[in-house]
Amino acid sequence: MNIADQTFPAVDSANEDRAQAIRDQLRDAIVDRRLAPGTKLSEGEVGTLFDVSRTVARAALQMLSFEGLVRTERNRGAFVANPSPEEARQVFASRRLIEPGIAIAAAARMTP
Repeated sequence: MNIADQTFPAVDSANEDRAQAIRDQLRDAIVDRRLAPGTKLSEGEVGTLFDVSRTVARAALQMLSFEGLVRTERNRGAFVANPSPEEARQVFASRRLIEPGIAIAAAARMTP
């Protein structure tokens, strides 16, 4: 899947920092698997897609890299990260710990 094939809502620069808004939208696309692991995310394409400068696109990609959702390679660019089996196990173990508490809290707030 190519980033150019995706559609994203317009970024409202008056109400929200552009780089953070782009990061949020790309994060959602990665988590929802609309952008597959290994997909190249070039600064130019991201900038064009969101109608921002490469500097803003670079900042968004750096934020995603810091979060571990994107890996950057010198002289090659940024790519959607491909989690290792161990990372996947850690995520699922964390979810098993957290989700029962969330379900209990949600059930307690239910109204008839």
